[in-house]
Amino acid sequence: MLADYDSDKFGAIILVDTTTKNSPVDHCNLTIDHHRTPEDNAVAQIIEPVGATCTLIAEAIRQSEVEFEDDQDMAVATALFFGISNDTDNLVSLTTTDRDYASSRFLIESIDRNKLSKIINYPLPSYFIECEARVLKDENHQFANACYTGFVESVSEKQRDVIPYLADKMARVDGVETSVIFAIVGGKRISCSVRSTNSAIDVDDFCKKLLGKNNAVVSKVLGRIDAVRYS
Repeated sequence: MLADYDSDKFGAIILVDTTTKNSPVDHCNLTIDHHRTPEDNAVAQIIEPVGATCTLIAEAIRQSEVEFEDDQDMAVATALFFGISNDTDNLVSLTTTDRDYASSRFLIESIDRNKLSKIINYPLPSYFIECEARVLKDENHQFANACYTGFVESVSEKQRDVIPYLADKMARVDGVETSVIFAIVGGKRISCSVRSTNSAIDVDDFCKKLLGKNNAVVSKVLGRIDAVRYS
């Protein structure tokens, strides 16, 4: 947790897949991201227009001629490979570049296929089904103008991961361009996940207007955002 962070224990702060503009951190030593952001207080930046931030990290590893040798290295290669696949919708999204393809080819030689299979086909907790049933209640969802909005009601801190899961799932429903899924988390805050394929929608601005610019903690990934407002 950010609240437990002790700067004296670390030599540098590196933000990955976000920037100081879209995170609770006011400054850092290095930003690695694949979104062009005009406001960033990092000392150094690696911000390139590719499909996934993992592509940039894989390129740095390849250029440094670092080899994947042991199980821990294979776990890193697997995580990076999955990150590229996930962010680019298996390399078919409009944001996918030749650099994403090249990094995937570079990493696939060193991945742990068993671990990758477990990541992709992980078992869903039973509460995922229960929460989906809540969203599908007539009084808890609305679909209009290609936008699906759903309320999960109340979830615990440990169950918060169901919110982005449902946002992903509802965004794949035929006719849906934007999905907005929100819930009351731990009885203390509203947490919301937004997925949109509509290029006319600024998801960052949308979340800040939805939850309040000064109170929203926003983390942007492609057209995906999780926003939180503490009450």
